Amino acid sequence: MPANISDIIQLIYTILLLPFYLYFTYQLGYQIFIRKNKELRNEYYPLLFYKGIIDNTTIIVMFLTSRIQKFNVFDDFFLNNNFLAYILYFTTGLTFSNMFFIAFFISFNRFIALCHPIKYKSYFSLKKLSIYIFSMALIGIIIGSWAITYKVHYVWNKEAKRVSGVFINPNNAYFNSVLTIFLYFPLLIFTSIFNVITFLKYRSIKSHSSKNPSINKVEYRLFFYNVVSFLVMIAFEIYYIFRYFPYVLGNLAYLEAIAIQSLSWMVDIMTYGLFITSLSLSKVLYNLMRSSKKRVLVINCGFKTDSR
Repeated sequence: MPANISDIIQLIYTILLLPFYLYFTYQLGYQIFIRKNKELRNEYYPLLFYKGIIDNTTIIVMFLTSRIQKFNVFDDFFLNNNFLAYILYFTTGLTFSNMFFIAFFISFNRFIALCHPIKYKSYFSLKKLSIYIFSMALIGIIIGSWAITYKVHYVWNKEAKRVSGVFINPNNAYFNSVLTIFLYFPLLIFTSIFNVITFLKYRSIKSHSSKNPSINKVEYRLFFYNVVSFLVMIAFEIYYIFRYFPYVLGNLAYLEAIAIQSLSWMVDIMTYGLFITSLSLSKVLYNLMRSSKKRVLVINCGFKTDSR
């Protein structure tokens, strides 16, 4: 099937946005780890840097091993190189799980910051944050490695008229269903609890700090990003339910078709969507995109800047 207009639109904004996201991630990492920028080398921005690594890895691998097939190019190459399908499913197993973890830790970060500020450094020191990130990566590697224990090949999909990477052993649906129920769903529950409690605390702080609107504005922007991230992860959980439960239940195959068609859009919202949201809410992050030469003085958690 020739690429449709939505595929072309996705290709265009990927070509436009991917270089910017790569540059942003590089600049953020450079400021945190090389320049040791005190305003960015804290307990929050390294999470966004790690998210940038996860997002860009997902985008690049999915494009080179899956999305490009929508344009019917290199079909024979993919059909003769099934190892690329293993790279695809290992990577997505790792990165998709880490997207859930990152959303959880960001919500937990704001929960501790607002509700238990005295304990904030105990939970989110740079050392603890490094442990969290290492743990997320390790669990993701385990999930990705387990995913590719199921045989996967590139095949010609007659209905879609394109090459697709598919699991030859459909029992992987049970594996992903277990992940959905016992890992991703609990993470969403805890994330929602943290967000609700944080919101109630934010309202309380807002009512008692009306004389300091800058604090309200900062916390509102941080909380708004958390909410957007949380809503996106709910959509991704629904994808997993639609994608794998029909096989386990032996029914509702149309839900699986919906999930497959919507995956690329969900991934783009989780990556580009949250990236653009973070830039629109944080001037210090926006300035990283504008110029690496400008000196940025960050005030109030990076949401009020003075460029010189």
